[in-house]
Amino acid sequence: MIDIAPHFIISVNFRDTEVIAQNQGDVIWRSVVRRGGVDWEFLLLDYLRAEYNLLVGRRTVEMIILGLASAREPGTQLVRGRDLTTQLPSVQEITCYEVSEALDEGVQSLMRDLTAIFEGRVTASDGMMSYPVPIPPELKPALGFRPVVLTGEFARLRGLDEMLQNALTVPIVSETTQN
Repeated sequence: MIDIAPHFIISVNFRDTEVIAQNQGDVIWRSVVRRGGVDWEFLLLDYLRAEYNLLVGRRTVEMIILGLASAREPGTQLVRGRDLTTQLPSVQEITCYEVSEALDEGVQSLMRDLTAIFEGRVTASDGMMSYPVPIPPELKPALGFRPVVLTGEFARLRGLDEMLQNALTVPIVSETTQN
């Protein structure tokens, strides 16, 4: 039996987010949104600077996002950095709610871009894949056959799968919750 309905995948990566349609292992359509985990890292860096006057490295911020913001249960985490006023080492305790607040603007931007792709409200300006390209009309009917798979390093953000499912009105299955 030949499988004719494509699989749709949303991959949230470090520098960008890709939406891919695959059929029998071949990519038949692809769109890229230039928003990814790095944008969220800068938002959290700015938040820690503004709220706690704390300077931390990007690796620390990435660990916070992948740890605290990705945890299924609410929690807190100690963050070590440098106090920008005294220039001395400092430790602050932050909550998952603070991280969610810091990342909200970036997540909402990604949701708007993905919604535009799924609803066909974007246009390719130069034919290059660096701009979001809407799902072609011939592939739209296939969206209901299978859930869209959410994957990628930054796809583990708590609640991202539910937010996408509500915004895109298609079933979403997170690869991280299947394991």
